[in-house]
Amino acid sequence: MKYRIALNFWLIISPLLTFAQVVLQDSTKRVQVGLQTEILEDKTAHLTIEQVQQNSHFKLGTSEVFQFGFTESAIWFRVQLRNQSKNLKWHIQLFDGFNIDYADLYLQYPDGHVDHQKRGLKRPYPNRGIVEMTPLFPVQIPTGTTVTAYIRIQSTLSMWGSLVVWEEYDNLTTGRSITVALWLFLGLFILRTINTFVLVGFIRDRHFRFYTFCSFLMYLTVFSRTGVYPILFGSQPWLMEWLLYGVLRLFPVSLLLWGYILLHNRPKFRLLQWLLAGLIGINVVGVFLPLWVQNATITHVYSLLFLPAYMLFIGSALLAYKARLRPPLHFLIPMVACSVSMFYAQLKHLNLVNYTPIIGRITIAILAVEILSISLVMGFIVRNYIRNQILAANALMQNKVEVDTLREVNLLKTRFFTNISHEFRTPLTLLIGPLTDRIRQFPGDELYHLMYRNATRLQTLINQILDLAKAEAGQLPLQAQPGDLVADVRLWVSAFESLAQSRHIQLSLTQNQTTQPAHYDPDKLQSILTNLVSNALKFTPGVDSPGVDSPGDASPNGGQVRVEADYRSNVFTLTVSDSGMGIPPDQLPHIFDRFYQTSAETDNSHQTDQVGTGIGLALVNELVKLLGGSINVESVVGTGTTFTVVLPMEPAQPHRNVGPTGQEGPGRSDVLVGSGRTESLRRTGRITDVSVGFSAPTVLIVEDNTDMRAYIRRVLSDPSDRPTFTLLEAADGQQGLD
Repeated sequence: MKYRIALNFWLIISPLLTFAQVVLQDSTKRVQVGLQTEILEDKTAHLTIEQVQQNSHFKLGTSEVFQFGFTESAIWFRVQLRNQSKNLKWHIQLFDGFNIDYADLYLQYPDGHVDHQKRGLKRPYPNRGIVEMTPLFPVQIPTGTTVTAYIRIQSTLSMWGSLVVWEEYDNLTTGRSITVALWLFLGLFILRTINTFVLVGFIRDRHFRFYTFCSFLMYLTVFSRTGVYPILFGSQPWLMEWLLYGVLRLFPVSLLLWGYILLHNRPKFRLLQWLLAGLIGINVVGVFLPLWVQNATITHVYSLLFLPAYMLFIGSALLAYKARLRPPLHFLIPMVACSVSMFYAQLKHLNLVNYTPIIGRITIAILAVEILSISLVMGFIVRNYIRNQILAANALMQNKVEVDTLREVNLLKTRFFTNISHEFRTPLTLLIGPLTDRIRQFPGDELYHLMYRNATRLQTLINQILDLAKAEAGQLPLQAQPGDLVADVRLWVSAFESLAQSRHIQLSLTQNQTTQPAHYDPDKLQSILTNLVSNALKFTPGVDSPGVDSPGDASPNGGQVRVEADYRSNVFTLTVSDSGMGIPPDQLPHIFDRFYQTSAETDNSHQTDQVGTGIGLALVNELVKLLGGSINVESVVGTGTTFTVVLPMEPAQPHRNVGPTGQEGPGRSDVLVGSGRTESLRRTGRITDVSVGFSAPTVLIVEDNTDMRAYIRRVLSDPSDRPTFTLLEAADGQQGLD
């Protein structure tokens, strides 16, 4: 029994005799205890404090710092502290121990009592201080008392740092101020990240977006070792596990992707691009792997893969610069500097370089320089963005002025065409009217017929120019009215029968209905149909008849022009096809341009002038758009051309006595003209009736052109078998109303 008591006493007292004590004096503020600390590797990671207390395999430390690679083992530290100070409160800290997942302190007092505290990244937030970025244990050591501290650390990452004992007040003033500075630094990271993400929405630069994404992931990597994630996601272990390990692997993925883009579409770098793509795929798998499995071996493998990722990114940036691919150096240089820092961190993880506290401070300094440099770059970018916005606004304003000017010019042009057309129409009417009378009087005089054809041609051209100008200016109103569309189409096509017969061209009309009541604008539909049929007849080989005594003298091999009208499902489809010479494919996109003329070829059987004005098809296109339809053209050189117009059709209820012009009545309007007495309009504008008591019908002539009024008066005053009228004249509408 005595031997057993002696053995137990020796087990308790022997550590006190063999440990190298750390003596805490009144002057002690901060002391590293690495050389006075003994270390034990627990390969099972399951030893209890009682088993560790009895373990004799502790080895005295050889350095003030510790560094352990990727291991599943738990590491135990044992150090004896003797307090000879009046201060009772001290802090034991694993300085720079950012990667430690689990840290436990067992403080053994002389009476055998053991105080247990828990810290580490994967420990719940209540067990950690709000500003503790590394494990820190507050302890109380009575004056003159010797205690033994057992510290257990474990992590699937490599672990490094130093074991430091702080006097509490000095830790609160000095150590905590360093921690607060680091938190402020992380706050700058957050603000800078938010700033760059806001700018991404305005700056359309691919490399700036890559830089923003890479820097954001780099900051997430830094945050993963600062204790932020356990505070935010401590209640979700699976999410915190992925943030601590999976997010860590996103940063190399973004760098590899950026390097791939830098060398994109460069055949001489194809092998390097394949290597980058392969590493991207492997790292993407590693990003999601912690959701299912995570251990030190997997972490070790991916830490090895990070080294070529950083090297390849830096190499890609250098190759892009050397190959003069104009890489964005203002983005690449800060990221390359950060990549060098992260590369060193991986070397430290892999125990390929020794841990030294000064290197960690240099890393933070590099990150600070990165923040400063990118802030300057972003200032430059914002300045350029504002300048470009101002230039764009000025350009937009100038463009608006040009559009307004162009709109005004178009309006003036429309007014000009309207006025000039009106001025042309009056003289032409005064020419066509008398020519019509002369043709009736002398039907055999070919000269009158020639004059009449050219005068009417000029009148048609003027009307087309006016309508085209109004349509392009949006000033051509729709005037839909009920009518029989089948009858009108038949009437409009029949107007070309004499021309087709004279040139031995077969003109045919096919309609799938015998009547079709509808609401439509007859003037615009007539203009569309007549222009298409006129063009078809113009460019279809035939035999002109001037100078030919009989049809037999002409060649019977004339062309064909086919007009088809289809009425169904509220859609009117008009097809005009010919057997003419066709339109070359390179000219088809331009045939609807104003004043565009095709280089149509002339064969031996077609001797007429085929060069048009370039107005007809342009007018047809504008009218079709105005009516809400579409026009399509197909042409084969030497075979013919087909125009297809598709227009919406609004059916109407059948009307009785619907004429071919769409008006109700007998289908034609007979104008009664005859001789009568004429009233004169004085210069005062008042209308004077000099035929008081005369009971003949009264006709009021309102016309501002004196010659036109005289011509109308002459026509209505012709005494040849016509009724007699009382004629009144006015120079304008107001005078006519008065």
